Amino acid sequence: MDVRVLRYFIVLAEERHFGRAAERLAISQPPLSRAIRQLEEELDVELLDRTRRQVELTPAGAALYASCIPLVQRLGELKTVASKAARGERRSLRIGFLHSAIYMGVGEIVRRLRIARSDLEPRLFENSAAGQLDGIRKHELDIAFVFVSAQQPDLNEMVVAVDPLLLCVARDHPLASRSSVRIEDVRHEKFAFIQRASSPTYHDEIASYCAAGGLNVLGHHEVLTWAAAVALVQAGVCVSFLPHAMARTGCPDIAFVPIDDLRTSMELRMIWSAAREDEDGVALALKVAREHIAQQFS
Repeated sequence: MDVRVLRYFIVLAEERHFGRAAERLAISQPPLSRAIRQLEEELDVELLDRTRRQVELTPAGAALYASCIPLVQRLGELKTVASKAARGERRSLRIGFLHSAIYMGVGEIVRRLRIARSDLEPRLFENSAAGQLDGIRKHELDIAFVFVSAQQPDLNEMVVAVDPLLLCVARDHPLASRSSVRIEDVRHEKFAFIQRASSPTYHDEIASYCAAGGLNVLGHHEVLTWAAAVALVQAGVCVSFLPHAMARTGCPDIAFVPIDDLRTSMELRMIWSAAREDEDGVALALKVAREHIAQQFS
């Protein structure tokens, strides 16, 4: 199948008019018509409804158009990759991440990637979990690190880190020197609570735990990131339930205290497109991540 003809078909599907499509492609209309006819003959289906003044897609045409967009886009990316390699340029591996994920192994995985392949340049893009998953589906990202399960048949995932939730308090807080706390110890505290849109798993786990203990933290301080929660705790505004990894931020004015009756951990997941699993950069990232996991849990 000729990629050039697929590009012709995409433009025609978008313009819904042979004349406008030919003008946009900078060709005359007869070659465009012949190319589309040849495509229909090759596929043995009618792609267009030509009985109306304006071209309309048949169901087969609509299905082909939807499939062609990512295919042609990916072919364009492959051409760019090949051209860069020929010029000796480094290939990019686009990695989506959340700020807090850096402290749960993402930084180490990126470091290992740099060592494993000198011709591969990891590029990091901070974004929300939803934004990262959307980026994976649109091929704008190669891998993503999030705290939610994708639960999509076209996406694969694996857990790369597990971290317990602890109580985060200011260093001069009365609970900072305790070896552990229970929910009744924080009944009168104000909390920084992560908005559900930012971390559904965290939100639901903490809400359930607090509700079971008769503690209502909803309506307290709402933040988008764990880093913002740390900043509020450091300022003495409130306390928060946070992953132990946030202790690695190096902030000297906070303390982390285990919670006896909270057995919840945050799972950091690496997400990638199932269709791209065998691609060079993604395959290497999987290999490096698995080696990192094996070392962490050995």
